[in-house]
Amino acid sequence: MRLLVTRPQPEAAKSAAALEDLGHDVLVDPVLEVSYSSQSIDFPLETSIAVTSGNGVRALTKLTTTAQERRIPVYAVGDKTADLAKEAGFETVESASGTVDDLVRLLGEVQPAAIVYVCGRDRKGRLEDKLAERGIRVTVAERYQADKSKGLRSETVEALSKGTIDGILLYSQRSAEIFLEHLKSENISHSTKLVRHFCLAPSIATLLSASDKDEVFVAARPEEHALFELLDDVK
Repeated sequence: MRLLVTRPQPEAAKSAAALEDLGHDVLVDPVLEVSYSSQSIDFPLETSIAVTSGNGVRALTKLTTTAQERRIPVYAVGDKTADLAKEAGFETVESASGTVDDLVRLLGEVQPAAIVYVCGRDRKGRLEDKLAERGIRVTVAERYQADKSKGLRSETVEALSKGTIDGILLYSQRSAEIFLEHLKSENISHSTKLVRHFCLAPSIATLLSASDKDEVFVAARPEEHALFELLDDVK
């Protein structure tokens, strides 16, 4: 299939390479552009770190340069996020292997003295509020932001207009919302009505269905491997 990947870089390039290895033709057009803050982070004694995305790990990595900082325990929402933290040199990393709620449960069991939550400006799940309800002290460190791209690339518009895209991969509700906005601004919303949309979560599928998209598929798990499995299921 010829697929359109809409996630931000650098993940988009990795996803495209994996899809090409599976025999697909891939067009990459990130609808979100990520930038990182240089503002330092204070880590109190006996603190731990929470991250809920790969970008959170990248922001953390840019701001922790000492061996002592890399020894601070890191709790990650999922296995891929945990793997990134390990690759960055953090010595103690534990994964909740799931969602924000799974991470809340894990931290509720561990009961760290304090948490520094390294996150983005725009986020869902409200980890900090759920941890506060459990009596865990949380410092929110917003150290990256994902802004809407200016529009779809001309190559993407042409491919969608000509009907040469077989499937679109959508990784978040926000990216799906922006993608729909860009389609509308280009006056090509009709061009994707029957295109297969592969969604990482049910909330994305609900948004697309409400936008009159007929071919909508949802991954069995909120993991990229599960998203790729959909491609074989609907061939």
